[in-house]
Parts: sequence; structure tokens; C-alpha cells
Amino acid sequence: MISFKNLFCALLVATALSACGGSQAPNQTIVDGASPSVASIEQSDMPVADASRQAATLHIGALPSAVAAPQLRVVHFDLDPIYSDSDDAAQVTSNIAQMSARVRALYRPGMDLVIYLSAFSNVTATQNSYDQMFFPSTHLAERGGKLQFNDTEMPKGALFARAARAIKRAVPGVKVYAWMPTLNYRVSPNSTVYADSQTSYIQSDLPSEQNDTSQYKRLSPFVGVVWDIVAQTYYDLGTSAGKYIDGIVFHDDGIITDHEDASPSAHAFLKSYDWSALVPGDARGWNQLDSMGRAVRKARYLDQFSLYMVQQTEAAIADSFGATKRLGTARHVYSSAFTNPNSVEWLAQEPTSLLKDYDYVLIEAYPYMEARNNPKNTQAGANYCELKFVQGCSSLNVTPFYDALYAAVAKQPKAIQKVVFVMQTVDWNTATGTVTDLTSDMLGNQMRALFQKGAIHFGWYPDRYFSADAHPAISGDFNNMLVLRR
Repeated sequence: MISFKNLFCALLVATALSACGGSQAPNQTIVDGASPSVASIEQSDMPVADASRQAATLHIGALPSAVAAPQLRVVHFDLDPIYSDSDDAAQVTSNIAQMSARVRALYRPGMDLVIYLSAFSNVTATQNSYDQMFFPSTHLAERGGKLQFNDTEMPKGALFARAARAIKRAVPGVKVYAWMPTLNYRVSPNSTVYADSQTSYIQSDLPSEQNDTSQYKRLSPFVGVVWDIVAQTYYDLGTSAGKYIDGIVFHDDGIITDHEDASPSAHAFLKSYDWSALVPGDARGWNQLDSMGRAVRKARYLDQFSLYMVQQTEAAIADSFGATKRLGTARHVYSSAFTNPNSVEWLAQEPTSLLKDYDYVLIEAYPYMEARNNPKNTQAGANYCELKFVQGCSSLNVTPFYDALYAAVAKQPKAIQKVVFVMQTVDWNTATGTVTDLTSDMLGNQMRALFQKGAIHFGWYPDRYFSADAHPAISGDFNNMLVLRR
């Protein structure tokens, strides 16, 4: 494996920088994730942090865009249910087979079906930092890594690769994207960079936010060691499962507020970085920017950070399997990123940049969740009223939410071709800890309403393939939405 110091510097060589101590070879480029030549790598002696940060804005723009599918249907699968702390490899194998059967049931000939498969463990479904992956990792623990299988290709652990392989074998026409965190990692104490990672979390300059346990505890993309940690994790993913994945989908933990990052090292970087590469024609320094200007730059930088990790996965595939593979890209964002222009300040998610940088943008179209998070909402449990027919219970009218969301997306050039509307299949009541399922027809009706306005791509979360009543059920209007085409 090529060291990340050299990989980072190789990117600089490919982008005509001479800071690595060597000159660029004529017309030298890295295409579709192919590894640079060893000769160019060995000329490097630039510090990792400096090289990686420059690579963020000076190379990623060369990534080719994927050819848009006519119509996507995206399903999110959590992997935690297949393991559930079981030490029984036979049971895990059976669980993976059940998941594959769900994919076969969903698939229709000619359908553009994509499975977003979680490569990280989130047993408690909280926003705590993720510290276990479903593949062997340098800096994080492997969930299920000790399981022994009668499998010559994957005799031990590697549950993500095992599940992805099963899906591809079950339905060859289905694509599998690795669903990965962006910044929300908690490094294992056994890692050589554990101590450094503890001082690399995003910090707020607001006392009220400094100990807020409800917010994602994220590593700072403005600190050099974080690039090493996250890049190595994506490289490990490619080494383990690269031959079975078609793309990367980034979790919704990629957020930075207007009061972040306030750590001394991050703040020094924000002030010294040359932001003109991200905002052409605007040479203002960090201290000359208003809060919106800073937010836009954070958003665009974060996009580049994440796409750099795609390159590391592609490099691992080339190194481990001798194959050049262009991975597709998708990014989870909150609906307010499109409906509220000011939200870029507390999300660092900007529609213009998102639509340019990723093949697909997944909008979490979760009206029930947003109603619950609205302190002014006094209605009893969102869709609970519709499902349980509780007397005197006022149900939530989701039509205004979807009307406003579609209108906001449609305003952005070519957004309808790239946006996947991700529907929630359950109503999470965090106050009581209860979960109420949407019916198949409710979900289908909501999708159809958006489809009639002009929406093309749809997804849903969660698909509880491992429960006796997997949702959404394949019936009624939802079944029609699986195959409905323009």
C-alpha cells in the first residue's frame, strides 16, 4: 500500500504543483481513480496536512460526472440487524440471505435500483460518533470482525463486503453504494492516532454548544490528521469491498455551523487558506468575509473533502484488485438546505455546490420528523393519527411540506435530474421512543404526488428488511411507484 503522505503529494503532482519537490510530467493526469506512477510519488516530501488540504480544491474538479439514470429507486439498508452481537456465523449468513431476498422482491426488470448499504454500525440510531465499521479498519474497530466463515474469499468478518457481494449475486442489475460517515468518527484507542484525534473534533465558539450531546461530534476537516484518519478509512473500505461497490453515499453528518470550527488549529487554517480556488473571482480573505461568505466556503470545502475520500477508495481498488473503477457519488442533505437559503450558515450545505460536485443529492424529505422537531407543533404524533385513527387526534397535513420542497428544488438548474427525494417509512417519536410505520399506500401516495409535480428519483429509509413486517410493504400504490416511468 502506498503511504498517504505520498498519495496526497501525488495528487499535487497531478495538478501541476511543484511543492512536492518535483515537476509535473507533461500532460500527466490521474483518470477515473487510477493510481499515479511510483516514479512521480517518490519525488514527494511535502507534509501530509499541507498536501491534502491543497489537493481538496486543486484536483477534485477533474472528477468526471456519472451518466444520470433515467429513474432511480434507492433503498437504505442498515447492516446492524444482520449481526446483532451474534457469534453464530451460520445465523449471520442466513440473515444476509434474508436481506438479499428483500432485494429480489423489490427489483423489477429494467429498474434502476440502488441499495445504499451502511458500512458503519449505528446500533442505537443516535448521533454519537461512529466507532465501529463493518470492514477491517486501521483506526476503528470492526463490528463482527471475529466471525469465522467457511468462505475462501472472505473467511473472517468483512460483513459489509459479504453483504454487498450477496446483493450483487442475488440481482446482478442492482447497484450497491457504500453508505459512509463524512466526519462523525470516534477513533479506536488502539489506533496510533487516537491521541491526536481527541484534539481534532470540531469546536464551537458558543458556550451553549460546547457540551451539546445532541449534536454530531465530528472530526474537523480543517485539521491535517483528520485527513489521514478518514482517508485511510476509505482506503480500507476499498481494499475490503471495492470489487462489490458501485459508489459512495455520504451520511448527513457532513455539517458545519456558522460558529464552527473554533479550535486554534482549525481557525488558523481558515484564516490562512487560499479560498479563491473555491470561489473564483473572489480574493477576499477569511477575516474580510461576512457569516454567509464563510458558510459558503465551508460548504464547498466540505464537498471537496468528501470527494477526495472517493478518490482514496478508487485508489485502493486499483491497488488491491488491479481495476480502474469510477465510483458514483451521492450526498445526504437536510431539506432546509434547499428550502431555506440561510441554512447554509448552520449546515454548510449549499445547493449550487452540491449539485455540481455530486452525481446525486439525497434530500431527506421527512415531514413527520420536521414536525416533531418544531417546538411550535402541538399536534399529537404526526401520522400516528392517520394510522391508528385516534379520536380527537389531529393528523399532519404533509402536502404543504412537499409542495414547498419540490418548488425549492425545481428552482435550481438541473436539480430535478440529480435530486433523490428520500421518504421516511416510519414516524420516529423520540420523546416516547416509539416508532409508527407508514402504510404502503401512504408512502406511495406521497411519492406519486411528488412524481406528478415532476420528481424523478425516489428513495426511502429505513427499509426494515429484517423485521416480520418489512416496510414499506410491496403493495398498492407503492408497488406502482416502483415501476412508474415518465
